[in-house]
Amino acid sequence: MSRGVAGSRTGAEPMARGLNSAAAAHTVFAALISSAAALTIASAALAAGSSKPGEDVFWKPTDFVARAPASIAMLPTVSFEHSAESEREVSVAWAASFQRAGYRWISAVNTRSILLALPGGDSLLTDARAAVLQKGEVDSILAPALCAKLRVQALLSVRIDQWERHSLEIDEAGKPWTRVHLRAAMVDSTGHAIWTASGSETVEGPNHELRTERGSTGTESSAPPSEFTGGEGAAPPFHDVLTRLLARWSVAFPPRPGTPPPAPAPSPAPGSP
Repeated sequence: MSRGVAGSRTGAEPMARGLNSAAAAHTVFAALISSAAALTIASAALAAGSSKPGEDVFWKPTDFVARAPASIAMLPTVSFEHSAESEREVSVAWAASFQRAGYRWISAVNTRSILLALPGGDSLLTDARAAVLQKGEVDSILAPALCAKLRVQALLSVRIDQWERHSLEIDEAGKPWTRVHLRAAMVDSTGHAIWTASGSETVEGPNHELRTERGSTGTESSAPPSEFTGGEGAAPPFHDVLTRLLARWSVAFPPRPGTPPPAPAPSPAPGSP
């Protein structure tokens, strides 16, 4: 009898293992479904915050007037390609476009100089650059230290997400173009965001037609043309693109409370010679 009981237990063990395997498989499947759903939500959030060429996405808190700083230090612009030339060009163009917003600004060049002259400033610059490349802004750990050393109430960071020129070959029809995509963020001395911007601009050069025995062909586009002609098939300079992009952003940037909003910065008119 005891052998029969033992035998029944032995027969039940495979069944129990089968049930456990099925339960484990169900758990793994449910986890995969949950991960896929989370990935879908994250992708949708990224798509909602993205912008097409010529479109901008701005944000500021509803209580910006109460939290508006009197002084802002611009951190050196960063880029994933670590291009010193493009980073410097964006920093200079920003200073020229935003000086009329009513704030006391410290330019990116002066910010770098001040920090490098202070103990620990070099490390702060390195950490700030890494943070902006990764998150688009400095966090609540870096912001207090940077604001204290620079004696400002807010920090502005700019990241270059796209910096591209397309020139045409001699046997290529169409229009050359240049595109810039920037992300900017301003945080207060505690590291909380009080303004963000993301957007891009594309500027095209003159249409280049590929001439054949039957005539010529070319392509049309709705992007604004550039007044710059640097040779047939040459793409417009980056300065032209930055001028258009930052002209829009300077108007959208919230002026310091109590000061009139800045007038739009001059920008080349589409189709101007």
